[in-house]
Amino acid sequence: GITRPDTAVLESGKQETRITSASEQELTNALIRVTKDEKKAVYFLAGHAEHALEDRSKEGYSFLNEALERQGYTVRSLSLYESKTIPKNASVLVLGGPQKPVSAEEQLLLADYVRTGGRFMVLLDPGSRAGLDSTLEAWGLQADKRTVLDTQTILGGDLTMPVVNTYGSHEITQDLSQVFTMFPHARPVSFLDSKGNEWVFQPLAKSSPRSWARAGEVGAGGASAGPPPDRTTESRDFNPQKDTQGPLTLAALVVARASAAENARLPAVLLVGDSDFASNAFLDFSGNTDFILHAIAWLAEEKDLVTIAPKDTRFGTLLLTAAQSNALFALQVLALPGFFLLAGFSVWRRRRRL
Repeated sequence: GITRPDTAVLESGKQETRITSASEQELTNALIRVTKDEKKAVYFLAGHAEHALEDRSKEGYSFLNEALERQGYTVRSLSLYESKTIPKNASVLVLGGPQKPVSAEEQLLLADYVRTGGRFMVLLDPGSRAGLDSTLEAWGLQADKRTVLDTQTILGGDLTMPVVNTYGSHEITQDLSQVFTMFPHARPVSFLDSKGNEWVFQPLAKSSPRSWARAGEVGAGGASAGPPPDRTTESRDFNPQKDTQGPLTLAALVVARASAAENARLPAVLLVGDSDFASNAFLDFSGNTDFILHAIAWLAEEKDLVTIAPKDTRFGTLLLTAAQSNALFALQVLALPGFFLLAGFSVWRRRRRL
């Protein structure tokens, strides 16, 4: 029974859910849950030092797990090493930041899953030892071994934390034009043109024109590994002999061409050159939640969830890039005081002449 006076009960057919908060976010998620005839299953692969669903630390994916469950998904961890198979009800598989090698047997299972109409999301950080290059290339995808540096970052952020507000034209990103998405410590991703007859490539997120890709392990100051990180201005500069100028694709989708598909459901793989953006530490940043939830919803063919973006309006944060913060500083500290000083000086001169 109902034990709290502020409880609302929503019913649709045999489905029932209860909420005790009247926020837009809770009400929207409750309506989603109660009107779903079936719960799509999202499996997060485990066993390769990925972000864990149950981990509530800043590196964990527990916040993402809860957000998906609020939208009516069944969310589970899956160890292919133990199961030796992928469940038939897997609407989406997610590989979230593997740091250890994915075995050849596991990669064969993943390739077969995608070939038969599966939907696979791969979040791959720079320096990952997952060993997925050949498998990704079979789908036309490449994960660059370099790290993206970008002078367009939030106030207080460093070059390895690019802030994106340039998105590809796709259902996943159609509502993100007014928000930023941060991909901390990301790598570029690209498409093999030789696979163009099998796969359709769609960039989803790009770094700014002021970004570049740098080889080697990169520290917060933007310096490559080797000697102690150089945090001088020189280490922050683009080097045309070593670096590749942006914009750089940080997230992309490939979908099998209908002529190459073996199943009515077209295979699709979504590759992001970063996994930390969906972690507990960064999920609440501006558009990060929307990006990951929209991406999973599209892969799961939950088209309604791609367009529904419930917001938690209890808190609002003004996010500024370095350029915006410099402009605001100039306006507040230089322009406005200078205007009033000039106006005061003009009044003083006029009175002195009287």
